[in-house]
Amino acid sequence: MSEVKVGDIIKFGRYHDTADTVAPIEWIVIKKTDFKLGVISKKLLDRRPFDSDGWESQREITWNNSPMRRWLNEVFYKEAFNDEEKEMISEVIVDPGESIYSGRYPGLESRDHIFLLSVVEATNLLTEDEWIKAEPTQYALQNGDEEDEWEDNKQFWLRSAGREYYTTAVMGFLGPFHETDYHIFEEDNTNRFTYVRPAMWIDI
Repeated sequence: MSEVKVGDIIKFGRYHDTADTVAPIEWIVIKKTDFKLGVISKKLLDRRPFDSDGWESQREITWNNSPMRRWLNEVFYKEAFNDEEKEMISEVIVDPGESIYSGRYPGLESRDHIFLLSVVEATNLLTEDEWIKAEPTQYALQNGDEEDEWEDNKQFWLRSAGREYYTTAVMGFLGPFHETDYHIFEEDNTNRFTYVRPAMWIDI
């Protein structure tokens, strides 16, 4: 791992590739320090809502209290990595990321093994077009109620809060470095086309 440089692809962990198979996860190294690698999945690994409680909850959804955060750290983390790999994944303090609109409460810091990029991180670290325009796995394509009509430049969730209590930021919808907000609830059809790209820090 110490020989790896920014831009390299590494394989680490395993996740669903199709409904019936799993495959090694490929990660793009987007940052490197003396002791850690910052990585994001090369592919869009899943397709799921940021929140599943529904419009009727009327609660303020931010990264720290989101079902997406819980799923990444309680389900994906346990399923995708073995014990040895888990020991290599750093638990880090994750700031909520500034809202893309002034005045929106961004949420609180959290301690996470797995997280989504913030708007600032995505803009500063995803410096190549091909790093933004990720392809979904067959499993992610199938894990939605409707066919994804966006042939190119599929969108993925970010953790930064959006304009309203029921929106959060996404990237990749209209072009490189496009930042917008998107509805997060399960019954809102729009989120069925929004994908998950986990990020994390690996000790080296």
